[in-house]
Amino acid sequence: MYLRVKRGGGKDNQSISFEELRTQVLFLSQLFRGEFIYPTEGLAANLENTLRGLEVDKIIELVRDSNGKIVTVGLSDIERTAGRENYDFYCFLIWPFIEASWLGAVSLMGLTPPLGHTGDVWIEVAKAQNSAQLVSLIDNV
Repeated sequence: MYLRVKRGGGKDNQSISFEELRTQVLFLSQLFRGEFIYPTEGLAANLENTLRGLEVDKIIELVRDSNGKIVTVGLSDIERTAGRENYDFYCFLIWPFIEASWLGAVSLMGLTPPLGHTGDVWIEVAKAQNSAQLVSLIDNV
């Protein structure tokens, strides 16, 4: 949802289907399962409770079908008028974890040996750390 909102293009272009959101939440939940303690009700209940709370706080707007099932999720008009203050606050709480995971993955990919190389490859710790820091600097430009 964050990417859609940042991309702009109006309210209709910035919503996300519930199924796509659920898939992304499942990925992040698995990625950070060792970082956070989740309520024990399971992903579906946790997601539903979180979305309901954000809806009650008028941060997001949930579009439901005739059976009450959530179809799409987007920013509420009130949150848009407020300049996305609450929405951005929540995003910025999780963003350092996402960025650190991305940096770790990219840094590990940078340590893979070139195609066709056989045998052991050793890299100095300082060189690996410098490479990771360089990727971090490039990302923040």
